[in-house]
Amino acid sequence: MSYRELHVPTSPRLLVAWLWPNRFGVPTPEKSNSFDPTTNLKNPQPRVDSYNSTVSTDSYLSGFRSDDPIDVKFRQLCQNVLILDTGRDILQERKMLSHQAKKRKRRVIMTTNWRRGHQKNAAASVVKWTPIMKKDYEIYKAKVEAITNARMQAETARLLAEDSINRGEDITLREMKLCHAMDYQQVWFDAAIEAAKGRIEFMHKYTPLPCYTPKGDKGHIQAAESNLESAKDALRALEMQREAGGNEEL
Repeated sequence: MSYRELHVPTSPRLLVAWLWPNRFGVPTPEKSNSFDPTTNLKNPQPRVDSYNSTVSTDSYLSGFRSDDPIDVKFRQLCQNVLILDTGRDILQERKMLSHQAKKRKRRVIMTTNWRRGHQKNAAASVVKWTPIMKKDYEIYKAKVEAITNARMQAETARLLAEDSINRGEDITLREMKLCHAMDYQQVWFDAAIEAAKGRIEFMHKYTPLPCYTPKGDKGHIQAAESNLESAKDALRALEMQREAGGNEEL
């Protein structure tokens, strides 16, 4: 029973106003039976200022320290890694995708509550795998897998350079091994950045992802963050190696 039903006026004039509010210019909220929280689930359109409105609460960048030169340099380097045609760098696009994923999750929850008994349909995306989508997926997954090999080679080269210094080998040999270690650490850095870029571009291009679920969205973003952290680890190792060898900056 509504509030209006509980408070029926006794005055004839007020009764008429109560029954026909628009007769006396009384504004009433418009009713609509067309509400469908799944309307923009497939292709949500972010507002132009979506990134600017949420950048101050970036959960990933909040872990960066202003007094850590590696964090500062890594953030600067990432500004040069642009994502497709968005005009945003890799860190900005990661934030934008995270923001959109949270909005999709809220919409899925609304849909599930609104359409009880059909949670599976409410949470799942209707996006289908296409040949080009599968190809793009395989390309970025190959980049992700390349990180492990690059990291192992970089670690092996670092240990060889360290051993060369500890054993007091000829300076020419030491410098050669230091340079090799730095080269492999650069390869590791590049591989991790390419993997993170590939993940983020795939999600940007095919949002929502096939077989979409809020958990899958979150996992994809966290995997991209893991790739970025690997790149930062490579940069840290490279800077330490550079200090040991007295080489110029990246």
